[in-house]
Amino acid sequence: MSRVDASVSRRVGLETRPSRDAHGRTGGTTHPRRLGNVPDVRTPGPLVLDALVWVLFAVLFVGAALLVKVAAALLVVLVALAVLLGLSLRVLRKRRPRTPRPPRG
Repeated sequence: MSRVDASVSRRVGLETRPSRDAHGRTGGTTHPRRLGNVPDVRTPGPLVLDALVWVLFAVLFVGAALLVKVAAALLVVLVALAVLLGLSLRVLRKRRPRTPRPPRG
């Protein structure tokens, strides 16, 4: 590693150290190590993940319930429109005068 790389890595809080294998021997590669007050990335705890899963479940459950309600309301509207269409066609058919058709043949 050059002097510039070492200087930059010290400024950003990284220091290189030789890697060790399972037997404690050092290899030729180096890995960065945090120094000073540079914060480590922490994973959320299991309680936070459990709470997140429950919130997601509740949101999906409420969303599904709302979708079912909307579908039921649309079905009611469609049935009402079909009944109104049937009634209006019946009224129009009764108003029209019946003229006998000539027989086919």
